[in-house]
Amino acid sequence: MTSPLAEPSASASPLASSQATVPADNPATSPYPIWSDLAVYVEGDRIVWHGNVYTAKWWTQDDVPDNPVATEGLTPWQLVGPVLPGDKPAPQQTVPAGTYPLWTAEKIYLQGDRVMFDSRIFEAKWWNREESPLAAMQGSPSSAWKMFTNDQAQQLLAPKAS
Repeated sequence: MTSPLAEPSASASPLASSQATVPADNPATSPYPIWSDLAVYVEGDRIVWHGNVYTAKWWTQDDVPDNPVATEGLTPWQLVGPVLPGDKPAPQQTVPAGTYPLWTAEKIYLQGDRVMFDSRIFEAKWWNREESPLAAMQGSPSSAWKMFTNDQAQQLLAPKAS
């Protein structure tokens, strides 16, 4: 006599076949950074998570992009769609070294002064000293600095028609 518990059949495990496999996100081939709970994202930042591209709707940190929520308005992420072969992010505008002085904590900056920080252009919103442009890169509205977008930097660096 054989016991019904002796050997499971191949069809006896419906859970095994219904579990979805999550795509592996590879930083070497990803068109955007892979989401990290340690990173700070600001409106417009794009990331990849579980094979999908998401855009940040506002400042966020540690909010998992594919967490289920009751209403879409509660998540800081907008699903763009799956990562497709050939997806490439827009290249960051590279600003030639020496275009503006490098930011230093010791210098006093006046409203309108421009500096370079992390190869990006920043403009002082008001008098400041020791206030790093890093906060502007992270999207802080209270930063003493305004970061130029790629388009703004490109316009600024474009040769003037005479």
